[in-house]
Amino acid sequence: MDWIEPVVLLAGGTAFGWALGVARDRMSAVRAQQITAIAQLHERVLEVARKELYDGTNMTLAVRVKGGTKARHTPMDTEEVEYQTLLGQWREKLRKEEDRARLWIDAHTVDLVTAYFLLMMQCSGWDEFGQGNLTEDKSFMRHLRVVFGRRTNRVLKAVIKTKSSSAEAWLLDCVQLSDRCLSVIQRRIHREVAHPFRFRLERRWEAVTGRGRTLHGR
Repeated sequence: MDWIEPVVLLAGGTAFGWALGVARDRMSAVRAQQITAIAQLHERVLEVARKELYDGTNMTLAVRVKGGTKARHTPMDTEEVEYQTLLGQWREKLRKEEDRARLWIDAHTVDLVTAYFLLMMQCSGWDEFGQGNLTEDKSFMRHLRVVFGRRTNRVLKAVIKTKSSSAEAWLLDCVQLSDRCLSVIQRRIHREVAHPFRFRLERRWEAVTGRGRTLHGR
């Protein structure tokens, strides 16, 4: 029965090779889905500022820190209604893209996109609908912290323009804020795609140290 041991070893090796091949194929399939989800989400990210800071006529470059200074007193015309309808459809498409992406990529990466979207949406309507001081608004600051973490106050100081006479906070530079948000998001997406193993280690470290702040405070 000397032939039994080689046969068993051969069968075991074959089974191991098959299992390894199946695992490798599965990992490749998951990886492909992750990259596709990230690519699609990234396309939406690049549209956020252009969509949210544009009202169909003008681009919002900056908003006053004090909200409600340009409150609307007339109803929207037909073109404005049509544009807002299209904007609503685009927002719904972005939300679906975010939900799909959560199935394949890191949740905090998607949270960054969501926070960026909400920041730009709030900025776009602040002059008209805002109440109080934007830098003291709880939701605005929460979304900023999701994106910038411990650097939030430093970033906020950089994007706020003050009055030369009183040093009072006056304008928020929406374009610069958008660029800084995009920089954070794109760096994270690059790490997740190009260096997945190191990215997972960094995420575990963030979880241990509490640095990975999310939209829900986790």
